[in-house]
Amino acid sequence: MPKDPFEDDPDDPSRLIGDEAEFEPLDERERLEVIEDLAAVRAFRRIMSPAGFLGVSMLCEDCGEPHFYAWDVLEAHYLTLLSDRPSPVHEPEFAPDEDRYAPWDYCAGYVDGRLGRRA
Repeated sequence: MPKDPFEDDPDDPSRLIGDEAEFEPLDERERLEVIEDLAAVRAFRRIMSPAGFLGVSMLCEDCGEPHFYAWDVLEAHYLTLLSDRPSPVHEPEFAPDEDRYAPWDYCAGYVDGRLGRRA
């Protein structure tokens, strides 16, 4: 993950928000889910990158807008969670080429099809 550009900045406006809630380490079920998601992202990247895909798009439940996550951001997110640390906030890509990101379910179906797996 890239370094937070406001790290150690005494004028960081996020200081006004207050302290974040204590991070709870993953329980065993959550850990298994994260391991599965990390394996999926690695498979998506391996199979979809050569076709020009840069990552995954997800519809944000809070704002109703799609968010775009590059492969390396997703992988770093899951690895950080597995190390029992909270995933840092990251800045979204500026003006992403939306056609080069695919929804998670599409990636899963595409990879399953390429590997000959059935749902």
